[in-house]
Amino acid sequence: MDYILFLRAVNVAGKNKLKMQDLKLALQSEFLDAQTYIQSGNILIPNCDLTKTQVTSIVEKIVLKNFDIDTTAIIKTTKELQGIMDTIPFQITETKQLYFCFLEKMSTQDTTILNAVNQHHGDNFIVQNDMVYIQCLNGYGKTKLTNHFFEKKLETSATTRNYNTISKLIEMASKR
Repeated sequence: MDYILFLRAVNVAGKNKLKMQDLKLALQSEFLDAQTYIQSGNILIPNCDLTKTQVTSIVEKIVLKNFDIDTTAIIKTTKELQGIMDTIPFQITETKQLYFCFLEKMSTQDTTILNAVNQHHGDNFIVQNDMVYIQCLNGYGKTKLTNHFFEKKLETSATTRNYNTISKLIEMASKR
């Protein structure tokens, strides 16, 4: 199984600084073919026979032990990521407007009401299972639809990535 992990709150606003090359080397003690992609904490672990829970636990422990960063790792298979890309609920004219907020777990909150009021200052979102699709017409830097917003409303940890990052990770996995 090929896994892609997203580390929450790594290299954000000068906090939890983590060089991806150092992370890659640390991960390779457990996952020989581990790769990282850009500085936001994206990890590809190909050809892994462990479960999602086992992989997540190992990665979180490696990051804590080697870098003293207590983070949440959110894990998806490449098939799951491709499914997320294939079911984007917005009509997109520019991919730079599209973001994916990965939730650590499905929210126990009733998302029906949240989805009914899904416009926030011109931006849109839709919660589906453990995923929030976000359309930021003026860019993610200007939106109020941040990780903090969704973590508070849905009572779970979250981390967000843009369309290009998800596309590149799927591409990297397909080349293995």
